[in-house]
Amino acid sequence: MRVRIWASDNELAPTAARTGSRGWPVRLTALSAAALTAAAVAGCSSSSAGTSDPAAGSSSSGASASGSTYTIHAIVGETGSASFLGTEEAAAFNALAKHVNATGGIDGHPLAFSISDNQSTASTSVSLASPLIGQAPVLLVGSITSTDKPVDDLATSNGPVVYDLSPGDHPALGSYVYSSSNSTINQTQAFINFAESKGWKKVAVINSTDSSGQDGWTNIQRAVAGSNGAVTVTDHESFDPTAVSVTTQLSKIKASNPQAVLVWTTGTPLGTVLSGMQQLGMNSLPTMTTNGNASYSEMQKLAGELPGQLYFPGAPFMVGPQDLTGQTKTEVQAFDTAMEAAGQKVPDEGDALAWDPGLILVSALRKLGTSATASEIHQYIESLTSFAGINGTYNFTDKSIPDNRGLTISSVYIAQWSKSQGEWTAASGPAGQGNP
Repeated sequence: MRVRIWASDNELAPTAARTGSRGWPVRLTALSAAALTAAAVAGCSSSSAGTSDPAAGSSSSGASASGSTYTIHAIVGETGSASFLGTEEAAAFNALAKHVNATGGIDGHPLAFSISDNQSTASTSVSLASPLIGQAPVLLVGSITSTDKPVDDLATSNGPVVYDLSPGDHPALGSYVYSSSNSTINQTQAFINFAESKGWKKVAVINSTDSSGQDGWTNIQRAVAGSNGAVTVTDHESFDPTAVSVTTQLSKIKASNPQAVLVWTTGTPLGTVLSGMQQLGMNSLPTMTTNGNASYSEMQKLAGELPGQLYFPGAPFMVGPQDLTGQTKTEVQAFDTAMEAAGQKVPDEGDALAWDPGLILVSALRKLGTSATASEIHQYIESLTSFAGINGTYNFTDKSIPDNRGLTISSVYIAQWSKSQGEWTAASGPAGQGNP
């Protein structure tokens, strides 16, 4: 597969469009904490990023990389409740490495992602990350808020650069911690905008009591309050994410007669809620849920329980290249092609959460060289103003964005899962408003 280097904030952009069937992502082997301690974090020599355009990074040719390997460590939930995300994040990193290495790697050094399994638990995530703090200049951490935030606390004012793969994290501006995708603040606001445009004046909310669910409920309340009465909450319920039934809570929601339901939980608990809705005859209610559930494998697993209308706070990659233009279209085409080659039938949120952070870090390394420090990489990211990714165009200098992610609500498109097409389709324009 051919990949081109672009003279802009971006680096990689193949030209093939989205095409047909894909299989399942390849499971990568996790390293133990002890093995990570002994691993070489980035055993590559420094070299300059030979390019005349300061934004372009290294202008690699089509030759394969042949130097010593540059390793980026990533900790994701390959097993446990978030495995539907973690396995896809790992597959996306592997696909991205193939892209990079097909065009000369990083100044001639092959790129590899060393993937570790945090088993979807906070304690394991911290255990795996601790040996890398102070050694690795960058660290990628997923797959859900509860496993990301504890690792954020390990970062210091000197690094490493930590890129969280959960949009439910809200790292401070200027810090060494970044969060993937659009923020849950913008996602919930886009949902309320969408509800208003659809005439759903009365919505009900059910969320899990974990950090992700609580974050969603906080942001939903803020967005509803900002609608000035155009959208109201008829009933709010919460539940323990380990619960095997939520029919009691759903019965209260049904009695409040909402026009739509917001389900803010990620992974296995979503199935619990959808099963309860089916039992109570609530499947006809338009249902909105987190982008963390926008997993092709999860849609297949829950096929018999999915409501007639299921919506997600999507991104340009979910809209598809046919409805996009410019560099964003090119990036989505690149992503689709790479994930198809990796065996992913339909690219989804798990793949997307990993792709842009990896792409941004590769851009930094191609510009700065393999000896780049955490401080240098941090400064590079902070300087990006127009980095087109599959989740939107990043501007890390925009101080109107309240956290460290570089994306605004204009990059949020509401997407609907189409049972008949087995694909996501655009249901709104930017910010959840207008037509796709």
